[in-house]
Amino acid sequence: MQNPIPCWGASISEASFTRYGALGWPILTFPANQKPEVLRAQIDTYRRVYREHGHDPARMRIAMTMFCYLAESAEEANETFVRGMERYFGYLDRITVHAEAPQHSLYERLPTLARLSGSPEEAVKRLRELVDYFEVTDFVNVTQFAGYLTHAQITRSMRLFAERVMPHFPAAGP
Repeated sequence: MQNPIPCWGASISEASFTRYGALGWPILTFPANQKPEVLRAQIDTYRRVYREHGHDPARMRIAMTMFCYLAESAEEANETFVRGMERYFGYLDRITVHAEAPQHSLYERLPTLARLSGSPEEAVKRLRELVDYFEVTDFVNVTQFAGYLTHAQITRSMRLFAERVMPHFPAAGP
């Protein structure tokens, strides 16, 4: 049990990065198809505002949400990932099609920046790139894509992540 229960600020808009930096809250980013340099600038804004408001930089936490699917075979993992994302975003299309404007093709919305698929070794490499470029401290993995993956696929992917990816990264945070 965590005491106190941590509060994280979901940071998507420019205003949210500034607000949570001022409050000194840890942030949870949700990158999808934005350009890496745009997200980097938003995170830099958060860092600047966080420090300007006198918060301890050593306690700063920045998380990135990732859609994650790993398998021993990178080819199998990537094919399964794409099919799962097509189903997931297709489902979102069906429930939001009238609320969304302008319409974009489904493929244009498949996550790229928030993608973590392939072999465990590729995941380690990708996470190191993200840590180095964005200086994130935490990752939140979305491991189910609108009912597409089986329980066995999900648990296998999570086990590969826990056993072969996580040991390469020390625990983060205060």
